[in-house]
Amino acid sequence: QQSARPDMVSQQQASPLGKVILAFQNVTSQFNRLGKKAFLDIKNRRITPGNTTQLQSDMSNLSRIGYYFILYKQLFLQHYLMMTMMMKDG
Repeated sequence: QQSARPDMVSQQQASPLGKVILAFQNVTSQFNRLGKKAFLDIKNRRITPGNTTQLQSDMSNLSRIGYYFILYKQLFLQHYLMMTMMMKDG
């Protein structure tokens, strides 16, 4: 767990690369959980809140899976590569 107190921050958390990685690690875990939930909702044929039919629910869950597992991973990878290139230059 990250600490807000400077005397309790580890070397890994204080390093520039650690700050970048730790800033996105929690978000990635949450997005993986949400994507998995959307997949399980389709698999278990659950109608998610806000939808009235199974088809609407499936389309909504497919869109969530596409965002959380495909689009977000691509954006995260691009951001990570850009940050590492900037760190090498600076």
